[in-house]
Amino acid sequence: MVLETFSRKIFCSRLFQALEAVDQGSDQTSKRVRSLVLDVLLLDLFGAAMQADKRAWLRSLKDFDSAAITLAEACHFLLDPALPDSELRTAVFTRIPPNMLAQALGGVGALTRPPDDVFYKELLARYRSVRRFLPTVLKHIRFGANSCGEPVVKALDYLRLREMKQLGKDAPLAVVSKPWQRHVLLEDGSVDPRAYTFCALDELRTAIRRRDVFVSPSLRYADPRIGLLTGGEWGTARPIICRTLGFTSDPAPVLSALAQELDQIYRAVAARLPNNSAVRFETVDGGKELVLSPFDKLEEPPSLLALRDAVATRLPRVELARDPAGDCRTHGLH
Repeated sequence: MVLETFSRKIFCSRLFQALEAVDQGSDQTSKRVRSLVLDVLLLDLFGAAMQADKRAWLRSLKDFDSAAITLAEACHFLLDPALPDSELRTAVFTRIPPNMLAQALGGVGALTRPPDDVFYKELLARYRSVRRFLPTVLKHIRFGANSCGEPVVKALDYLRLREMKQLGKDAPLAVVSKPWQRHVLLEDGSVDPRAYTFCALDELRTAIRRRDVFVSPSLRYADPRIGLLTGGEWGTARPIICRTLGFTSDPAPVLSALAQELDQIYRAVAARLPNNSAVRFETVDGGKELVLSPFDKLEEPPSLLALRDAVATRLPRVELARDPAGDCRTHGLH
């Protein structure tokens, strides 16, 4: 584990040095490299936090099991119909002392993870690594966005102004998703700057891969709308493109025909539902869900079996090297 952590630090350090090196250039290639290096840095940062959380949870698994057994034993008394309510606390505390029960409850609470956990504790331990590359990223990389990615870009602009000591407004909170609120928003209404930084980077990582946020210039994370015709250019090319595709310039007739076709198909399917035994509605968690029966299995015809055997006999047989499990297998290659 120590070697793994040391190797990760060296890896991040080398990537940071590469980012600093390309920052000195102004050519298009160096600018594209920055976005790729940033992607690798974020991938390693959040991936390492997830792995660290998983290892910590596995180390505490025995304590979790012990606390869960204690609570389960207390619940048996609670669910015992033969035990009167007036004797419940006495029976539980006779079997399990109050301090032991409180300790078990606290242990389960400390070891459980919410479904939308963001691994903030593990990320916070890597804040120094983030400070090594974040100022350079904010200084040299400019992000664009569509309407869905605008909160992320505004958060990055806020972090950029904070690095430049030019803060004149509060941190924009639209970027703070629900899983991050318990870490970013403090009880007095202020914002934790470190948690806000990790929140912005986490949302940036997601938004870039969804193409809601883009980098220019970049081959991989460029604006997907680049190259689309707009304004007068689209008005000039529109008749030619529509004629090539076999459409008219007016979309109303095409949309009307599609809407009519969809309506007819919907009505035909709805009319056949009462007599269709392969389709039914079931109540799941208080709501109606459509259930389709699986198709009956079709037996493979003799001609297909003969063809498969003929193909298999013609495949060359090669022996591969041993796999990590130590098993040497022979495979057919096309």
